[in-house]
Amino acid sequence: QENVAHEIWKRLPLIKVYTKQPGKERDYPPIAFKKGATVREVAEKVHKDFVKKFRYAKIFGTSVKFLGAQVGLDHALADDDVVEFHLL
Repeated sequence: QENVAHEIWKRLPLIKVYTKQPGKERDYPPIAFKKGATVREVAEKVHKDFVKKFRYAKIFGTSVKFLGAQVGLDHALADDDVVEFHLL
């Protein structure tokens, strides 16, 4: 049954994105976004002030060359990426 759910999810045009606070584990559950979603879209979904107060985000996942890479609002995310926001 888990395999069926995994196969269905893979075929959908969606990705799962997790958020985390600095120094803590990733938050659960993940948030679903369309493939190609950016850090800006996650920030807007999490809190209305995140885009205004945004400094940078650290990404843990396959959309970056190394874990914890600092990115801007226009960075495109991949499935299962973890986004850690750093604000002003």
